[in-house]
Amino acid sequence: VAIENVARATELDWRIDGFVQAATSLVRLLVGARTISRSIAQIEAPTLVLWGDRDQLVGRPVIDGLTARRPEWDLHVFEGCGHVPMLEYPDEFTRVVERWLETTGVPRAADLAPA
Repeated sequence: VAIENVARATELDWRIDGFVQAATSLVRLLVGARTISRSIAQIEAPTLVLWGDRDQLVGRPVIDGLTARRPEWDLHVFEGCGHVPMLEYPDEFTRVVERWLETTGVPRAADLAPA
């Protein structure tokens, strides 16, 4: 149902605009810029940033600022993708994450399961 709802939303311009406005105001209300900035600074784990170049919630300036602040973080941009690459491009999403896990040595959940 969620995937069908996302697909239907892409056909209705007013739903996209309304969702963007609602999400933006909610984020502003719940999380201040200082809180986000402190949280970003405190992350010590290897980090993969996944972003769709058609994302209407998180714009390119945000991504550029983030990668400027944390150049050691890896970035993958999904071409033609909005805010939810795991739903819009599930195969590419899985390949990107698996490749990143292999190159960083970060264990996958399957590797942590008891034998």
